[in-house]
Amino acid sequence: MGQTSSNGVDLRRYQRIAVPGDAGIRVFGRPPGPDVEGNVTVISVNGMFCRTHANVAVGTVLELVLQSPAVSVELQGTVRHANEQGMGIEFTGCTEENKRRLEDLLLRLRA
Repeated sequence: MGQTSSNGVDLRRYQRIAVPGDAGIRVFGRPPGPDVEGNVTVISVNGMFCRTHANVAVGTVLELVLQSPAVSVELQGTVRHANEQGMGIEFTGCTEENKRRLEDLLLRLRA
């Protein structure tokens, strides 16, 4: 999902947006991938951090549904980082329609 350099410079390619608690973006895994469920705390056009208790190995490909009060987005993601608080997931597959939905969701969060 991105890194910071040794001097603290953000090396991520895409702006991240902190998800306010009242935005209520939930994430759910769907078959054939693992059954995961959690809350999105940070999101960008390229990925997200999801607070979850699921133990999913780095490199696992997930079929996901992001749900908010405003929109539902289906996409594929790959776990890039995992710890006891959750997972960093890079979005690795998405239809054009779902990409537009994701972009709409990001615009709503910035407003």
